[in-house]
Amino acid sequence: MTVQELIKKLEKVKDKNIEVIVQGCDPTDWTYYNEVEGVGVEKVYLTEDDEINNDKTKVFIIDGGMF
Repeated sequence: MTVQELIKKLEKVKDKNIEVIVQGCDPTDWTYYNEVEGVGVEKVYLTEDDEINNDKTKVFIIDGGMF
């Protein structure tokens, strides 16, 4: 998902004061809900090959903390 796609989805939300949380699950399919701990742009390795080739990709991160 691109930032532009995210913005389009957020524009459809009527209640702009609604709380934002991050949903994730573990290998047992237990679902966790965390508050957003931070957002920002960083360069990261997306695959093992990227790390081997030292090829980082610029991404927008929504940090949900530890699940």
